[in-house]
Amino acid sequence: MIYRNSLRPSTRFGLVLLVFATAGTLLWLGLLLDEDMGAFDLPGLVVLGLDVILLTLSVLLFCRARWARTVTSIVLHLIAVGSIALGVVSMWEAEGIGFRPAAVGFMALAAGLSFVGILALYNSEMCCDLARALDPQGVAARRRRLRRIALTLAGLVVLGISWAAWRIVPLLLAKPTISVDYLAQANELSRPPDYDPNLNAAPYYEKLFAEFVPLPEGLAGQVRLWPTGLRREQLEMLEQWASSNEAALRALVQAAQCPYWYYDLTSDNGALCDVTIPYLSEVRACAWSFVLLAKYRASQGAIEDAIELLMNVHMIGVHRVRGGTLLEQIAGGGICKICQDALLSVLARCEVNVDTFRRTLTTLTAREPCTAIPRFAETERLYGYDAIQRAFSDDGRGSGRLIPGPLYETKKEGGLYSPPLSYLDAVWICLRHPDRAETVQVYDRYWRAVNLLADKSPWDLFRAGSSYEAKLDEMLADAYYLHDGYQATAGCINIGWHNRAESRGTTAILAILTRRAEVGQWARSLRELVDEGYLRDVPMDPYSDQPLVYQVEGERFVLYSAGEDFLDDGGMGVTWDQSQSGGDRVFWPVERVDDETAGEAS
Repeated sequence: MIYRNSLRPSTRFGLVLLVFATAGTLLWLGLLLDEDMGAFDLPGLVVLGLDVILLTLSVLLFCRARWARTVTSIVLHLIAVGSIALGVVSMWEAEGIGFRPAAVGFMALAAGLSFVGILALYNSEMCCDLARALDPQGVAARRRRLRRIALTLAGLVVLGISWAAWRIVPLLLAKPTISVDYLAQANELSRPPDYDPNLNAAPYYEKLFAEFVPLPEGLAGQVRLWPTGLRREQLEMLEQWASSNEAALRALVQAAQCPYWYYDLTSDNGALCDVTIPYLSEVRACAWSFVLLAKYRASQGAIEDAIELLMNVHMIGVHRVRGGTLLEQIAGGGICKICQDALLSVLARCEVNVDTFRRTLTTLTAREPCTAIPRFAETERLYGYDAIQRAFSDDGRGSGRLIPGPLYETKKEGGLYSPPLSYLDAVWICLRHPDRAETVQVYDRYWRAVNLLADKSPWDLFRAGSSYEAKLDEMLADAYYLHDGYQATAGCINIGWHNRAESRGTTAILAILTRRAEVGQWARSLRELVDEGYLRDVPMDPYSDQPLVYQVEGERFVLYSAGEDFLDDGGMGVTWDQSQSGGDRVFWPVERVDDETAGEAS
């Protein structure tokens, strides 16, 4: 038989299968290298399985094995039938109208190529080529060659299985060893120095939350509203509600006089990362409700009582900010901001006497350093060690591997910075992840740097062409487990600087108004307020490395921060989130939103 090509038909067919196997392998490697793709999900495993099958068939055809055509024919028939079935299913199951014809077309192409391959297997040249492969003179030699190939492949498979068993099986069977009670250590560290139970606000807060009566449904959606926008029946409802909370208000006054609020952190499973911060929802409900009551009192002319109530609620936030965990600090900062916003609304609408101005300025000036967050205390550091302890195995020498089970349970729904994980993806991540000792080293480096990073203002990083997110990404890039959890610290730092700017602005406004009430005219600059003793120092804008912008315009003044676009936009007021795309964070004048709009926004 004289062939038209220098290569035998079986060899040509084997090369075609090898090309498809190579293309599929490159596709699967692309899925493997991309952390956002699922190389070990069902589609990825199907691609990998077909690659192995096509590679095996190509080897059989190169060797002209006697059963190569039969096996290849069976495989191609299965691929053709499976492609047709998947094409039919795609008509109903594929997501998106445009995707359905694409999926069907792809399956039709796979089925068509399979049928072409089947026809090529049974043409005359291929039949003659494989028939000659049965020549008795070459059978023995080919059998020996096939035996060597089979033994080599079997050895490689055994080595692969042994490696997989050595690496994967211990991971699948591993359990964390809980040897350190970090929860007890955290409670010990968070206890105030020279702790005195008589100075602890905890019993008063317990009484407050026990006595507190929530706002009626008709008022719950109006907490941001200035009370003049309430209907008569709502005002009557508010007065009745206030009288029912007299015991709670007395408990609030007692709690505000205590220097700290200490309580033991508790956890159902003993894990520090699963602790329950007590009264989170109750604190927020009380704060919003009492802020509405304070604004109501101010609108009725009881200005001093209203501001005193706001300062007592503000102390709840200060107590929370002094906690050792980031969650406590962020929650406390939020309460402080609620009270500061309400205070500015009162100052903008009501006539306040000089003594009240001076007393409130003194109070907020003393509290301002306490509300500078976040502070990464030793208590917060223990969270990371406890999380590593519960996610890694322990070989007794300080090392161990990241365990797929805990990782999958934590990330199967996705994290803040990662897509949902399948169990096979979790296994693959654990195989590549640094061991326990290396992860602890990464965490220690992060901890040594994060306090210094948090002390840098947003302007400092902007000037250096960086950001908190970029810096943390660089610190944690080598450890997926830490990266996904502690990258969120950047958001906490940003919130902290928002709060610092708000607090500086509120204190500066009080100083400006106090000076106006005492002297009868506006200060010419913030420096003048410092020279005359109204401010300790000039309030700096963390978004410009300059003092907050203060301008006197006739009988009014303007005070604002440049905001997160780091540009002075002339006092064009926006929220913090909007300021990234342009605009300033204006603290004064207070935005006068009409009552109906405010009610809808709340």
